[in-house]
Amino acid sequence: MDNAGFLLGQFPNDLDGVVTCEIPRLKEICDARYEPKQCRVILPDAKVLEIPPIENTDAKGLYLNGVDAIAWSYTYGQNGTGLEYTINSLGLYSDSDKVYLLDIVGSALQDLCERKIRIPVDQRDWGAWATFKRRKLYRFMKAQAAGFVTADRETFDFIIQSIMKTWETQRHDFKRFFCHHYLDGQYLLPEDLCIHPQLTNAKINKMQKYISALKSDLDLEFFQTKLKRAIEEMYNRKK
Repeated sequence: MDNAGFLLGQFPNDLDGVVTCEIPRLKEICDARYEPKQCRVILPDAKVLEIPPIENTDAKGLYLNGVDAIAWSYTYGQNGTGLEYTINSLGLYSDSDKVYLLDIVGSALQDLCERKIRIPVDQRDWGAWATFKRRKLYRFMKAQAAGFVTADRETFDFIIQSIMKTWETQRHDFKRFFCHHYLDGQYLLPEDLCIHPQLTNAKINKMQKYISALKSDLDLEFFQTKLKRAIEEMYNRKK
């Protein structure tokens, strides 16, 4: 679940579930219950299964919230370089009548309460951290748009420089991230295409806050020629 928002008293923006079974097996179960196109393995290493929101899932007209099912080892089996930010390193585990809060890095809850964005490893390991799951770099602005601030200037400078240095080889990571989180869509390669539904006003407002954070943080020319262009290549495409 979106534990950061939940612990701050907000309704979760999205749902993430950690599962102990293999993702390919979970996809088989999902395909049997829904249409195969609704059950998408979004990473080549088959660690995450994405199920988008589904309406009218049966005769009663029930609605299924979107959920990302993640292999247990992909989160709890990682060292610090495999994590995102400290505020994204909290887990909730329910066992009968008890709910446990799992602070994977030991400082996640404090940073969450103080609304601080912090890299969860020592500074000498930042390079390794940034090269593992590069989409985490773009989550930085997502946290900013939600009201979080950078823990220190060194963190801010490192994130921005990493985005600019790796853009040419990692732009598809940004497109996949943006398509999934802000367009509720599916990013296709090699087509370089985001298939997404018509956006609600709430989704458009959320997207605009994120774009404003990008524009504020990045060099203006870089933003306009790289990020803005990438967004325009995806946005307004309908199912």
